[in-house]
Amino acid sequence: MYKLKKEEIRDIGLNFVFSQMKILTPMGRNRIKNLEIFGKDNKEKLLVEFSNISYCLDNIINRKEVYTQFASILSKIKDISGTITNLKNQRTLDIVELYEVKLFSYYVNSLIKAVHTNNISIQNFELESLNDVYALLDPEGMKLPTFMIYDDYCENLSKIRKDKKRLEQEIRNETNSDLIEKTLSKRRDLVYQEEIREQEIRKELTKKLGHFAYIIEKDINLITYLDLLIAKAKLAKDYKCNCPKITDTYEIHLDNMNNPYFNSILKEKGSSYVPVGLKLQEGATVITGANMGGKSLTLKTLLLNVTLAQLGFFVFADYVSLPVLDYIYMIMDDLQSVNRGLSSFGAEIKALDEAIDLSLSGRGLIVMDELARGTNPQEGKAIVNAVVRFLNDKDTFSVISTHYDSIDLKDVVQYRVRGLKNIDFDKLSVSSISESSSNHELLQQLMDYTLEKCEDEAVPKDALNICKFLGLNQELYSIIKKYYEE
Repeated sequence: MYKLKKEEIRDIGLNFVFSQMKILTPMGRNRIKNLEIFGKDNKEKLLVEFSNISYCLDNIINRKEVYTQFASILSKIKDISGTITNLKNQRTLDIVELYEVKLFSYYVNSLIKAVHTNNISIQNFELESLNDVYALLDPEGMKLPTFMIYDDYCENLSKIRKDKKRLEQEIRNETNSDLIEKTLSKRRDLVYQEEIREQEIRKELTKKLGHFAYIIEKDINLITYLDLLIAKAKLAKDYKCNCPKITDTYEIHLDNMNNPYFNSILKEKGSSYVPVGLKLQEGATVITGANMGGKSLTLKTLLLNVTLAQLGFFVFADYVSLPVLDYIYMIMDDLQSVNRGLSSFGAEIKALDEAIDLSLSGRGLIVMDELARGTNPQEGKAIVNAVVRFLNDKDTFSVISTHYDSIDLKDVVQYRVRGLKNIDFDKLSVSSISESSSNHELLQQLMDYTLEKCEDEAVPKDALNICKFLGLNQELYSIIKKYYEE
């Protein structure tokens, strides 16, 4: 299975998605940071995950009181993984740890009762009762959310405490200082005996609870799973996400995919993300379009939704069908290797080599945004052409965006960002444009981010129009136009 890198999680908007989840337990919050894609060997587990999310989603929508009940219990559960490690290693638990185990077993039993009462049936989810654990830590049967070393654990302990209490009463009533000191000395002896006996009892309890350590650990994992499952369902409800269709076909199909992270950013600017769709076949797919045309956002939205599907989430799209992948790899504009001493081009080539190795190891998704942008255009085009030809014969999905023209697209699926293709710039007044204080915002409104499938068409040359539209210095614009026409 392939684990996503932190920078990838941030760049495609996955962190934002995680931040929108209503995760209720500390175990769930820790687990969400270390998710791995299911991988093709776990296809059945992925299908079960989607089935369970659908089931929870139905309960959240139609049985709100059930969701409220489960959420109330989950929100009170603490992570006692460290305590369970101590139990497995037979390190004597202290009073706080014993209290945590007691409280955890109480909430596990409460969840089991809630599951049975509400007739909840989640696949591969069956908590094991911790009644015996709770009984060990509640010898008086008081069913209180507290813990102490109870007298019931040892008759001798009970006698020590009674004698200590009697001496304390004598001290309060005594006026003779010599007698008070003698009584205090006796009390100190009893306190020491009490501490020794309590330590022995804690050791005995640790030994007895050790037999339940793996059962408790299993319940911790199941509760973590339930927490994330409900959070996924709640996210799907809040954002109207849809269940991906897992297929065995060699195609990835997405309709009207969205990205809530970029949508939230654009919303603050009075704009909104334009949903896009595309179909990928095994081999290479090239997306062309001028800079500012939204290619990067499209690729990150593709990555977000495909990644979510492989992680067992519903997706931000009207429809998604895809196979289970072995890996997801991206080469984007924020290469971390630059910070480790490589040039941007060197970092890109290093990442490209890793991507090529993955393409030879199984079926996955490789996304490259503006490949070879760190070198001169002539070399860049040669690299892009070579990579397209190489990956087009591989049993993996590769998406490469570029603004280079003269790319060999024979037998390659090509999409083009419509961009400013349908804008008649001759009808726009240069003077009125340059006087505007929001040219950039207006340009974004005019930009058409729709992807359209095309065949061997040249990359649209919007750069000159963008320079004009944004009010570039007129003299400089004229010189650029002259070179452009030549």
